[in-house]
Amino acid sequence: MSHHKHWIVESICPRCEKKNVVEVPEGELVVRVHCQHCEHGYDYNHIVREHKEIDVDD
Repeated sequence: MSHHKHWIVESICPRCEKKNVVEVPEGELVVRVHCQHCEHGYDYNHIVREHKEIDVDD
């Protein structure tokens, strides 16, 4: 089993203004987010400025 780090990122949807929480690989600075709140979903790009670091086991 290997350990690697991921980031937990909170992102506010520009359409509905609700918070989405996504897990991204460490070092990703621009991520694609699929809003879980918008009807029929809504995809947008998020620039990572703040994150929480977690360890993930494979």
